[in-house]
Amino acid sequence: MLTASAASAKQADNEIDYDAHGGTTLSNVHSHAKVTFKPTVLKTFITPASNGNLDFTADLPLAPVTAGFKADGRKPAKGVVVFTQVQPITGEIDINGNTGNGYPVTGAAEYVVSLRDVVIDGRNAHVGTNCQTIEPVMVAVQAEPGFDLVTGTLKGSYDLGHFQDCGDHQHFVNKTLPGRKNSLTLHIKGRTGS
Repeated sequence: MLTASAASAKQADNEIDYDAHGGTTLSNVHSHAKVTFKPTVLKTFITPASNGNLDFTADLPLAPVTAGFKADGRKPAKGVVVFTQVQPITGEIDINGNTGNGYPVTGAAEYVVSLRDVVIDGRNAHVGTNCQTIEPVMVAVQAEPGFDLVTGTLKGSYDLGHFQDCGDHQHFVNKTLPGRKNSLTLHIKGRTGS
C-alpha cells in the first residue's frame, strides 16, 4: 500500500526536501578520521519511471567541516575537509518493493574531496588551497530498512583516492587519507510543506 507521499510522487514530478545530518568514517588505519557533516538540506526531485518505480535526482550541498585525525597514526592533526558535489545525485525508489519494511532506495553521488588548513602536532602543514582528490569520489548509497519516503537513514560506501596539489605534504596526505570502503551515514527527514 502506498503512503500519501508515494502516491503523490507517482502522479507527477514532485520535489521533496529533507533535513539531513550525518557523517563519514575513513577506513585508512593511519588516520582514524571521522567527519561529522553540518546539518544541510537534501533537495530531491522525483519522477515516475516507465517501470512503475520512481526515479530521482538530488542535490546535497555539504559545508566545509573541521575534522581531527592522526598523522602517521600517532601525531594529532586536524584540517578542513570539503565535499563538493560535481554531478546531481541519481537513483531509484522501488515502489513495488515495499513489503512492510520501507521502500528500497539505491543511488549514486559524485563528489570531489579537498583538504585545507591542515595542522599537524600544532604546526601548519601548508597544504595550500588546491589539495584535492585527483578523481571525483563515487558514493553508492541505499536506504536502510524502514524508509517511508518521509523519514529514514541512507548508508553509503566509497573509495577515497589519492590527492594532488598538496604542496610539500602530498606524501603525508596520500598516506593518511586514501582508502577503500569508507562508510557514510545520512539521516533524513522530510521538511514540512515540501
